[in-house]
Amino acid sequence: VHVRSRAVECLVTLAAGEFTMQIIYTRAWFEKPADFVTLLHHVFSALLWPLNVVSGRGVFFMAVYLTYEWSTPFLMLLFFDSVKRRTALHMAVGTLFVLSFVIVRLLTVPATANAIAGSHELARHPSALTPSWHSGRLFPIFFNIERITVALPLLVNIYWGRLVVKGYLKAAAKALRPRSVEAAKIA
Repeated sequence: VHVRSRAVECLVTLAAGEFTMQIIYTRAWFEKPADFVTLLHHVFSALLWPLNVVSGRGVFFMAVYLTYEWSTPFLMLLFFDSVKRRTALHMAVGTLFVLSFVIVRLLTVPATANAIAGSHELARHPSALTPSWHSGRLFPIFFNIERITVALPLLVNIYWGRLVVKGYLKAAAKALRPRSVEAAKIA
């Protein structure tokens, strides 16, 4: 849990920059109440992920949470007009998004939750890598922030997973519906 990783440091820097950019441009994507969860996720991640990297704490969990982003390119492709206009392509990309989301973000929840539960005793003590400003009098505050927030990405992904699967099933049913049923609904 308390290690240094140049790869995680680099990826967290990129992710924090991306989250900050998305916070700045919130008006471009904020459409529905569920997007409030996304906004909170971006704010917490942009603030806490770099703090974890600097303190050398929770790097394992940072690496796990960074792997969750494997599904994001497929999500972004769904917003391209050229993908939206082609039903078959839209369904293919949507299927890849849902599969990657479920496999990477949801199927790993039990193992990650188990690792979080097992790491609490280790997390009670500052590591040799922890800077003095993090391990001194402020350590109890940082420890409680870590303890409260380390599992939030799991809860957020379970919430999003429900929305993703529900939306996919609805879109798939619509795409697979015979054209005659669609024409009858319009008439």
